[in-house]
Amino acid sequence: MSNNLPGPDKFSKKKKQLLILAIIFDAIGMLTYLIPGWAEIFDLIWAPIAGLANMIMFGGWTGILGGLGTFAEELLPITDFIPSFLIMWFVKFVILAKRTKNELNQDNIGQQNQIDSSKK
Repeated sequence: MSNNLPGPDKFSKKKKQLLILAIIFDAIGMLTYLIPGWAEIFDLIWAPIAGLANMIMFGGWTGILGGLGTFAEELLPITDFIPSFLIMWFVKFVILAKRTKNELNQDNIGQQNQIDSSKK
């Protein structure tokens, strides 16, 4: 009999992995200020990449809203200092922690069902 509940290890691991990625992606977005004159050109390239990355990283409606917000933040001038990935990480793993644990639980149940059906 297997336990389908996500252990604190899976939640903590996912939380830590996405925190590291969020810091890296926010740093990339803020680095544009180091290259005078190129910041807005880089932002035109980075905005869709960052928006898509945010959607994929955080998933669901939070990922969609975060992706759209990140896309807009990167396109608007003088907003690169806003840590949009970290804000979404905070929303996902602090404000919506219970919901995130439930989502991980659903993933575990789905994976277990696939394993069980492949054994038959």
